[in-house]
Amino acid sequence: GGYIAAGYNTFSIDGDCDENHCSSDFWILKIAANGEMEWQRCLGGSQEDYSYSILETKDTGFITVGLTKSGDGQVQGNHSVIYEDIWVVKLNSEGEIEWSECYGGTGEDSAHSIIEEDDGFIIFGYSNSLVLDGQEKHDDKVRLSMKNDDFCWVLKIDNQGNVEWHKSYENDESIFVSDAEKTEDGGFLIGGTLTKDDGSNEDRDFWFLKINKTGDKEWEKTYGGSGYEGCHSIEKADDGNIIAIGPSKSMTEILL
Repeated sequence: GGYIAAGYNTFSIDGDCDENHCSSDFWILKIAANGEMEWQRCLGGSQEDYSYSILETKDTGFITVGLTKSGDGQVQGNHSVIYEDIWVVKLNSEGEIEWSECYGGTGEDSAHSIIEEDDGFIIFGYSNSLVLDGQEKHDDKVRLSMKNDDFCWVLKIDNQGNVEWHKSYENDESIFVSDAEKTEDGGFLIGGTLTKDDGSNEDRDFWFLKINKTGDKEWEKTYGGSGYEGCHSIEKADDGNIIAIGPSKSMTEILL
């Protein structure tokens, strides 16, 4: 019982945080049902590491996903010496690392959501990498995108972190992926924010992408008004529909 929480700390080595690897770390807390902390773990290297999501796995362990700029300490295999990679860490029930993997290319790669399947995990992220280097089961230098805008990137990995497939989904605008939910038909709905390329950075919309269980695109939709809208989280309702939440600054009617 109890709760698991994931986030990051910044340089703290006091209070409830007794370790830091020189910058921001993944910070994982296991909390009992009465609110008492059972254990905590700081994970990372000497650069910035941010955990954005964690879930309990079927083997009673945990898996967490985020980004890393580190290439040392507990982080191995970062694909860029400048930008961040997606970092996935598998923990046992006591918070000890079982394995970790970096996924990325020559640019910025990040993930905010991960879903467990019977034979592995699906990672939902975004990237502006032009080239994905050295992923197992793929040729070196797989071309992902000819643009510098962020695009949606989905990876299927097995239970040991090996990539089985990955797919990228582009739009004419830049996409930030924030969350994903498994749908009744076995596919996935991905939610995030689409930034329109008008130079202001203020014209944004809720963005959704529906894919099937093998990553094939089924549909894509945006919702918004004339101002700033951003989808931060999505949740499946009891009736099977999806609830999305995020801010809106539009003073006009939202366009559905």
